[in-house]
Amino acid sequence: MSPFLFHPHDRVLFEGDSLTDGLKNNYGRLMGWDTTWAHRVDEWLFVHRPDLALECKNLAVGGNSTRNLLARVDAAAAFKPTVVLFTIGTNDAIIGLPLDEFRTHLTAWCDRLQAAGCRAFIHIGGFPPCPHADTETWAILERCLPYQAIAREIVESRGGFQIDVGPYLHPRAEALDRRWNGHTVYSSGVHYNALGNELIAGAVLSAMGFWNDYL
Repeated sequence: MSPFLFHPHDRVLFEGDSLTDGLKNNYGRLMGWDTTWAHRVDEWLFVHRPDLALECKNLAVGGNSTRNLLARVDAAAAFKPTVVLFTIGTNDAIIGLPLDEFRTHLTAWCDRLQAAGCRAFIHIGGFPPCPHADTETWAILERCLPYQAIAREIVESRGGFQIDVGPYLHPRAEALDRRWNGHTVYSSGVHYNALGNELIAGAVLSAMGFWNDYL
């Protein structure tokens, strides 16, 4: 568990790709895939920790890479976030963005937000291939590993940390599959359904010190 806790009146920015944005078309809304772990964390904190009086904003956009993060960094900085939780790296891996370029983009993005007042960067990673994941999913997640390592290095160099959701999510996904064959936490490929996002939110809240069952 991380010793980091939110401060009262923190301005919390959620940023990144589709893992944080969600599927915003009609089908996504119908299936409940438009509400991600970020929305659930925001709601849980609003309900259970109203004393913190947090202001949260989600700027994530599906399909984004670090190129996109950097392109809209001024909009993110205008929010003046004090804490940033983000997912990134999957699309960089898919498009084959050179690792040096990934590092340059993410470093510049963090520098800009730090100058705007951000004191803590938290990268959400470690998304595991859950039961019955196909070979394409395995391949994508394997390609993500070096990007995840760089993201961890960058946030830790700024006093932040990376939350590995795998140890929390994976055993629960396996337990679900054993109990009800064919049930899954995936919506498609590397994306998660409503249950998957609930589990990821649990991992994040636990790692942030709000719950005590993070494994």
